[in-house]
Amino acid sequence: MRRKLKNVRPIRIGLRLQISLIMIFSIALISFILSVAIFKKSEQTVIKEITHFSGAILKGIKRETKLYLYYDREVRNFKKSGESRLYLNDCKTNRDEAIQKVMQFFPDIISRDTMLDVAFLINIIETDNTSESKRNRFLYFDRNHARVDDAKNSYDEELIQLLDFFLETIETGVNFKQITTRNRKIDQDDSVVVGLPVFSGDFTEELYNKYKDFYKSLTQSLPANPETSSLQEQHSYFEQEFIKRLVYNYTDFDYKINAASDKDYNRLFVYFSAVRYTGRLTHNQREIAQKEFTEQLKSLKSDLSFQTYSETCDQFRKKYNLRLKPNIHNWTGLYRFLERNSISVSSPVPIQELALQAYKSDLNGIIGIRLLSKEFFVNLNRNRNEVTNLALAIFLRFIIIALLFPGFIIRKINKLADGAYEIGRGNFDYKFNMRGSDEVGRLSDIFNIMGKNLKKAREEMIEKNRMSTELKTAHEIQSVLLPSVLPDINKLQFSSYYASQSEAGGDYYDVIPLAPDKLALVIADVSGHGVGSGLVMTITRTLIHSFSSETVKPSALLEKLNEHLYLNTASNFFVSMFYAVYDTKSHSLNFSSAGHNPALIVRKNSVKELPAGGVALGAGGRESFERFSSGKNTMLEKNDLLVLYTDGIVEAMNNNNEEYGEERFYNVLKKNHDKDAETVKDAVIKDLKSFTSGHEQSDDITMLLMRIT
Repeated sequence: MRRKLKNVRPIRIGLRLQISLIMIFSIALISFILSVAIFKKSEQTVIKEITHFSGAILKGIKRETKLYLYYDREVRNFKKSGESRLYLNDCKTNRDEAIQKVMQFFPDIISRDTMLDVAFLINIIETDNTSESKRNRFLYFDRNHARVDDAKNSYDEELIQLLDFFLETIETGVNFKQITTRNRKIDQDDSVVVGLPVFSGDFTEELYNKYKDFYKSLTQSLPANPETSSLQEQHSYFEQEFIKRLVYNYTDFDYKINAASDKDYNRLFVYFSAVRYTGRLTHNQREIAQKEFTEQLKSLKSDLSFQTYSETCDQFRKKYNLRLKPNIHNWTGLYRFLERNSISVSSPVPIQELALQAYKSDLNGIIGIRLLSKEFFVNLNRNRNEVTNLALAIFLRFIIIALLFPGFIIRKINKLADGAYEIGRGNFDYKFNMRGSDEVGRLSDIFNIMGKNLKKAREEMIEKNRMSTELKTAHEIQSVLLPSVLPDINKLQFSSYYASQSEAGGDYYDVIPLAPDKLALVIADVSGHGVGSGLVMTITRTLIHSFSSETVKPSALLEKLNEHLYLNTASNFFVSMFYAVYDTKSHSLNFSSAGHNPALIVRKNSVKELPAGGVALGAGGRESFERFSSGKNTMLEKNDLLVLYTDGIVEAMNNNNEEYGEERFYNVLKKNHDKDAETVKDAVIKDLKSFTSGHEQSDDITMLLMRIT
């Protein structure tokens, strides 16, 4: 026991403990910042996947939605447009046909994925007036059916929040918004809502995307040179485009009329006396009225606008007892007259406000999907738990080190603390440059290694989580594509085989009953593997089931599929497909191919190829596809075996880099020509595995067989 020294304070909190506490605090800070960084990265990855997943679905029905909203707006604006009654009836018919297609699309999509809760469509009628905005229609599509209902719904509050989000700023693409559910009767979890705006014009999205680039350039150039000629030209262009859209969308918005000469004022009088109103004026009356009218317009000077011009017209109309011509919409008719006579129009408000007003007038509606947070964020929650456990393990280990570590050199502690703080801020590239071979120097080396390993561990964990999430999503998509049970049809035997090259395969097959005596046989192969390929195949399967009931000819169905995939998928995705319709009574087989392997008919120890040809779906536009696409017909006989397959069979390799090949494949089929479909399938797979001898599979292997008994 040490004796007490006079005038020397006793050691109550030793230097060892102080330094230990400093180390504990530093490591805790490092663990916390690292965890937060990984959490945010994981959440950003999930949000990106939500947007990509939902966008692929929404773009598949965007065209029909756009038609429905366009014709619905035309019906509402019928009286303003002055069109004939026949045009109104056509608009109503087209509107009803479009909404029916939307109502058929969404329930089929939602029923195949537990992540999707409900799809919706916001039909925007009013955007500014609070009392009128309640007229906006909310259409819902759930797992069982779709309904068009103006009644209040428990989801309306969420959709109003999403609508407000789109109306606050100019957005043209898919947008993600996580909404806290206030009404707990709806669901016990918060919801994730993804919306896609739908506009009226064909080039509307391009216009607003260009405007956003222009506005970004404008804000960046303002401090230096706000009046460059290029920006002025773009400003004038966008101003005129937005004014034109507001006018043609029947949005009454006051604009300035830039009359520059007596000729312009005389033309404004012509519009008043000859275009807008009707009535008889004597020659003297006309001269007097023209002089008074133009003088009053000149007196307005910079205050001459659509509103003041209309007020002047009404004043002179009463004075000379004129009548307003029918089917004249004030703003639209005036604007067209000014445009024809080269009288410019400008906006009294800044370009930002004008652009937002035009954007609202062009925004016909929002189509979107409500996702269940508990389903979509399950991986994110799991990752958070793993990161938390890792941070806690690191923290506990360094507590032990801090308590057992020998003394430190005091003069180096500040430098060491500064370095620890840098690492705590996330700067894992920070290097400790402590000289000496003492404990502090050794600790500086340990911190250098720790920073490097933490950086590497963070990168590996993010990549691992991304890959895990992508593969799981692709596997879930693939599991709902393939039929779980083939149909049981009298005098027909079915058998199938599917083996993916990886967890996320890209092949697809199906047997679809069409009518009591018809069924469709389909096999397809999408380019690539992973989530993207799975989404393309999901869209393809949905379109097949949607079109097969209404399109009898296989070639016509493939042409429809090609048009949808070409317009709504990325250029690096395409699908090869063989599609056939079999008549069980007449035994006729109508078929068409989109660049797929030829189907085979095994008949009496012979193999007959059905001509293939065609180009893959989504690889080109309508004209190029139709040039190579054609439908053909053949007759099947009793005991015939129809074989559909993908190239994964004939291109399978053995350890000598030799392909399995068509000849070996055909020989197995001929050898087993009199067996049932299941036995033939087993024989092919057995021979294929024997040939490859455990060699790594390089592609998906898929086969569909039908025997006529």
